[in-house]
Amino acid sequence: YFSVPAESLAARIAGLGDGLYIIGLANHIGFVVVDGGEVRLVHASYTGAQVVTDEPLVSAQAIADSRPKGYFVTPVMHDDRLADLWLRGVAVPL
Repeated sequence: YFSVPAESLAARIAGLGDGLYIIGLANHIGFVVVDGGEVRLVHASYTGAQVVTDEPLVSAQAIADSRPKGYFVTPVMHDDRLADLWLRGVAVPL
């Protein structure tokens, strides 16, 4: 998504559906969690207290800082079976 306002970015990502996504920013990466239309950015913040932060995507400074260069978003997993195995701590058969 190239240079869109945070509100538009959040709406577009929410449109992808509930799930966990990786977001690539100008100089940073993080996770986006979509749950029931709520869109949150989870990342190791490089501003403020510099700790792992869970914040609304629309108000995240990292999103604002990356707007000129755009954002790359992809789902973490495309296969619900893999997510289920991982959450249960079960080895993935090859």
